[in-house]
Amino acid sequence: MKKYFLLFSTLLIVFWGCNKQDGILEPSQSSKLAETVKMDDSQNLQLISLPVNLKKSSGILASLLKVERINGNRGGEIEIEYSENNFGIKAHLKIPTGAFIGTKNLSMELSNSSTEVTFGPSMVFTNALSLDLEYSGLNLKGINPNSVRFVYLSPSGQYEFVQYDKLEVNTKDGILKVEGAVIPHFSRFGFCR
Repeated sequence: MKKYFLLFSTLLIVFWGCNKQDGILEPSQSSKLAETVKMDDSQNLQLISLPVNLKKSSGILASLLKVERINGNRGGEIEIEYSENNFGIKAHLKIPTGAFIGTKNLSMELSNSSTEVTFGPSMVFTNALSLDLEYSGLNLKGINPNSVRFVYLSPSGQYEFVQYDKLEVNTKDGILKVEGAVIPHFSRFGFCR
């Protein structure tokens, strides 16, 4: 029964996404996109890679990890900025007031090989968090901007499309950007195509 539901849901998304009158074909549109269909790795979705020079950089791992002690009753922010040559990353996680009870050490770690971000510790929030994430200087040649999505990467290998305010894909300038991505729990998230 689950297979039939998944097949029906996937077909519904494909047919709905191919309708040129709706906004799903416009990744840079500012309305929220909420797609709840789960797709596994067999659907050929893959994370978008980072430039080779970033993978070989020394000392980069410390630049891509940030831990902040946050009081959940008051909220807070975690920010990471990194740049090397023509490549850059800007990540800004906003933790709203009342997101969780107590004070915890929260981490945000950007992958040094793909456009993936991992948050910890694993937890679910009373009030969802908001993520702005931008990569610049990527090689996006051959990537269809309409196929790029920002997703939750489940431990089982399934991808779930994340709700957001805006998604920008600029293949000419190598920019991937999501604004206002809704983060209801800590786990792994990233750009895929």
